[in-house]
Amino acid sequence: MKEMDKRKATRIIAGYKASIAISGDRYEAVVENLSESGICVLTFPLEIPVGFAPGESVDLHIEAPTGEILDIVCKVKWSSTIPPHNITRSIGAEIVDPPWEQTGCFV
Repeated sequence: MKEMDKRKATRIIAGYKASIAISGDRYEAVVENLSESGICVLTFPLEIPVGFAPGESVDLHIEAPTGEILDIVCKVKWSSTIPPHNITRSIGAEIVDPPWEQTGCFV
């Protein structure tokens, strides 16, 4: 069974502009995909390597397709660098308190 088949919720492809904050620092990113309870974010190339450890709390600031800004608290589930240069990170996270009922962004 493929990893994608194990997911509890359907993912939608996103491409939304975002930033991710951790330990007081903010990094530009893009939302690769998201679901009701999870999100995958790609950072822009990082000059200084940054680790996003499983269990760490991060704040995501997302510009939704409607123009609405969403601030979402997430808990990192996994993180890996993307070859060949390993200066971009892919981060999978669980959305702690999904805001879907308070927003019309994804209706």
